[in-house]
Amino acid sequence: MKKSVDIGLPALPDEIIERLAEECEQEATSFIMKRLPSKSIEHMSVTCLLSMNDQLDFEIGFDIALHYDMGISLDSLLEECAEHVTTILEQRLKGLKDQ
Repeated sequence: MKKSVDIGLPALPDEIIERLAEECEQEATSFIMKRLPSKSIEHMSVTCLLSMNDQLDFEIGFDIALHYDMGISLDSLLEECAEHVTTILEQRLKGLKDQ
């Protein structure tokens, strides 16, 4: 699912882009950990990539394996997480624009 939002940002320095990516990874990890018990997670990796060209591109990736079936759809949880993180990122970017 690709979504495009026009916020009207100026070019962002690499340091800000890196910080935003780290914040997105932390937010996604926190979102998942609030919904799954840590003992059920065999391994988990969250990667957020932001790149600035003519526009800011954002991609989030998950690598997660569970020790046992939790009775929930992991795909649905990760899609919900991606939507949540995207919303948070949009809010942060709008805040940067207003500064």
